[in-house]
Amino acid sequence: MHKCFLCLICKTKILNQSSELTSLIKRKSRELGFYACGISRVRKLDEDASFIKKWLHEKNHAQMKFLENRIEERSNPGKLIPGAHSVISLASLYRTPDQQNKDCSYRISKYAYGNDYHSVVLKKTKELSRTIAEASGSKPGACFVDSGTLFEKKWAALSGIGWIGKNTLLVHPQAGSYLFLSEIITDLELDYDEAMPDQCGTCTSCIRACPTGALALKRPYTLNPSLCISYQTIEQEEGENFSFSQKNKEWIFGCDLCQEACPNNKKPVFFYDPDFSINPAIKNFTDTDWNTMNKSEFDDVFKDSTLKRGKLERIKRNIRMVVKNRSQL
Repeated sequence: MHKCFLCLICKTKILNQSSELTSLIKRKSRELGFYACGISRVRKLDEDASFIKKWLHEKNHAQMKFLENRIEERSNPGKLIPGAHSVISLASLYRTPDQQNKDCSYRISKYAYGNDYHSVVLKKTKELSRTIAEASGSKPGACFVDSGTLFEKKWAALSGIGWIGKNTLLVHPQAGSYLFLSEIITDLELDYDEAMPDQCGTCTSCIRACPTGALALKRPYTLNPSLCISYQTIEQEEGENFSFSQKNKEWIFGCDLCQEACPNNKKPVFFYDPDFSINPAIKNFTDTDWNTMNKSEFDDVFKDSTLKRGKLERIKRNIRMVVKNRSQL
C-alpha cells in the first residue's frame, strides 16, 4: 500500500512537470514569433512511408533525388533520434500585407519576399530548444527546418496545427497555408495535442487554380512536381528532360496560385513577423531592373534572401522563358 501510494505521488509529479513544461513551450514559442506550436508523440508513420515509396517508384519526384534518401528515418523519428518521445512542431507565418511593384510583370513567390527562412526559422527553433533544455535539465533536442529528413507536414497535422490540404500544403484554419514549418525532436514526455481533421471538404479551388495540371481533380492531395511551376522555376536543372510550362507567363521564382485560391488564405491575419518583410528590391523592381541586373548587384541585393538559392542565371532563364511564352499568345 505504501509503495503504491508513493508511486502515485511520483506519477502525479511527472504528469505535473510535463504539463508545466508543455505550457512553457507553447508560451515561449509565441514569444519567439512562432504563429503556432503543437506536440505529437513519436510513432512510426507506416502509411506515409508506403505512400512515399510508391510515389518515388513512379518517378514523381523528377530531379529531386534527395527525396529518395532515409525514408525509414523520415517516417520514424525514433530511428533518427534514439530514445525520442516527442515531436514539437512549429509554424512561422510569412504572409504579410506587402506586395510587389504593380508595374512589374514578373512574379516572385511570397515565401521569398523576406530573409531566407532556413536561417531565420532555425535560429528561433534552436533558441526554443535551448530554453526547453534549461527548464527540464535535459539535453537540447534535434532541430529541423525543411531538411527533407522528416515528414514535416504530417507531424504538424498530427500535432493539431492544421491539416494537409488538396494542394499538399499544411493549412491552418485561421492563418491559411503561408507557413514555414520546423520541428524539435526530444526525448522528453510532454502533453500531446490532437490531430486536426481535414477541413477541405468538397472545395477544389486550389486544384482548379493550378494552370499546369500539377494538381488534378482525379488525384487530390497529390502533387506532380515535374508539372509544378515552383519546381520548374526553382529546382529544375536544364538538361535532356527540361520543361517549362507554356502556361507560365509571369512566375520567375516559385508560384502562389494554389495558395491564392484557397479560401483559408483570404481571411485577415493580424500576426506579422518582421523577419519576412518584403525585400525593398522585390517591392520596387520593375521589369527593366530584373532584365538588366548583373551578378554583382544580385549577390549584394539578395545576399540574405531565399532567391540566392535560385541564382541569377536561373532567374534570367526563367525570365527568358516567361517572355517567350508571352510572345506565343
